[in-house]
Amino acid sequence: MPPVRILYLVTELDPGGAERQLAALASGLDRKAFDPAVASLAPLSAGGMAKPLREAGIPVFSVTAKGVSDLKALGRLKNLLAELEPDLLHTFLFHANVAGRLCARLAGLACPVVASIRVEDPRRLHRWGERATARWADAFVANSTAMAGFLDQDLGLPADKIHCIPNAALPLPPVTAGAFRKSLGLPKGMPLVAAAGRLDRQKGFDILLKALPEGAVLALAGEGPEEKRLKKLAAGTGKDIRFLGRLPSIVPLLADADVAVLPSRWEGMPNVALEALQLGRPVLGSAVGGLTELLEGGAGVLVPPGDVEALRKALADLLDDPDRREALGRKALERATRHGTPRMVQAHEALYHRLLSNRKADAA
Repeated sequence: MPPVRILYLVTELDPGGAERQLAALASGLDRKAFDPAVASLAPLSAGGMAKPLREAGIPVFSVTAKGVSDLKALGRLKNLLAELEPDLLHTFLFHANVAGRLCARLAGLACPVVASIRVEDPRRLHRWGERATARWADAFVANSTAMAGFLDQDLGLPADKIHCIPNAALPLPPVTAGAFRKSLGLPKGMPLVAAAGRLDRQKGFDILLKALPEGAVLALAGEGPEEKRLKKLAAGTGKDIRFLGRLPSIVPLLADADVAVLPSRWEGMPNVALEALQLGRPVLGSAVGGLTELLEGGAGVLVPPGDVEALRKALADLLDDPDRREALGRKALERATRHGTPRMVQAHEALYHRLLSNRKADAA
């Protein structure tokens, strides 16, 4: 029996959290049972995930959409789907979810369609788009129990189509202790706070800039539309805040940090938190989405989203208490072991088999 041809469709293949999870999933599939390929709506970038996917023997395509108003890209996507004729289509992120469902229908595909919705997005247009095209999907994958609840209660998607498969704690590159701190020129004993992610309102970095205690250094890695505003805000605080831009890997930064902070206004299950847990670093985050699930039970510290004073107090308390940071680090390592990559891959494989069996039974 030939392997099942799976096409993963994603909005873009820049090295973000969702894209790295997709690459781990596609690369980890049992190749005797599944034959994966990946397509991106956006053009491929030199530093993105296309290279590691191709090195793993996975074909990568691009629809080269120039933006959300590029309607011709929908035609190219329809043609690609008709040409590849996958046995199963799995889409990642909002634009790929909506465009993938629509074009699969236009291309006349009869295969199951799976959609990964990974963030509790408050934007009305995004919620409307997911709801309006939901009838063309056979399953929805949430990356945390909180996300599964969001899909059910907030988006109103059919409960029997929602499947919770938590993100994997992906393998980390080796690091040299103290190397990143040294690169920043920090003296021994200087408190280092790490934060990383897209510089966007969702991530709440403006809250962190206001909450940063005096005497601590904040190293913030990432790029995004809020960069100019955040730098202006940082300059007005008079605090030591370093904007690092996009790093090849944030692991060296996290490994040397006293505390990793995720002050998000909304979330799915962020890779930054998983990486910090794997490194045994104390994590302070907002009680939103999958962060609550990751950090509850003493694996980290949670504060209400958007609460500057609560974040300031929690961060100051952690920086002043090395024993508590050490205890949190031990709990963090324990929590990370629950998120192995093989478990995530096998859960998807089981879902695919179930959907394909159901489709065959319906056709019989």
